Amino acid sequence: MIGAIVLNPEGQVQSMSTLAEELIHSYFPVVTVQGRELPDHLGRWVRHQLGQIKPAQADQVLRSSPSYQINNGGRHQLTVRLSLHPEPGQFLLLLEETENRDLSIDNLRRLGLTRREAQVLLLVGQGKNPVEIAEALGMSDRTVKKHLQHIYRKFGVQNRLSAIMHVLERLAIIP
Repeated sequence: MIGAIVLNPEGQVQSMSTLAEELIHSYFPVVTVQGRELPDHLGRWVRHQLGQIKPAQADQVLRSSPSYQINNGGRHQLTVRLSLHPEPGQFLLLLEETENRDLSIDNLRRLGLTRREAQVLLLVGQGKNPVEIAEALGMSDRTVKKHLQHIYRKFGVQNRLSAIMHVLERLAIIP
């Protein structure tokens, strides 16, 4: 589900859907949206994006503009995108809550790894070799290699690169 906020060209709120209001309050809990103001960080991002737009190129610029992402520290994240409103001179701010798909220990555990296997694979994803991983986790490099063998077997892969690619695909970080 996507919440929507209608903005004027200066980035002031004209109207807000109930879902958008709930998402704003969820991701900015100490901020109250009063009148026509967005939470400070979000408002600055919107004004910056609007400042990049020249009227003749608005549609093209908005299609390629980056999204604004906010992690609530849990399993979800809020993705905010700026878009053209069908009414001339207005913009839509689209808010979508999605499952957090970053390369984290919690997400690796959801893929069936033990906590220690997840720690090992996270360090592999950071480019560490077995000796560096062993040192970082306070274990022998033989133990690291054993954890890697378990990971390979669980994912049906043969090497570290394949394990990382498998995770990135399963978490939908890459297609």
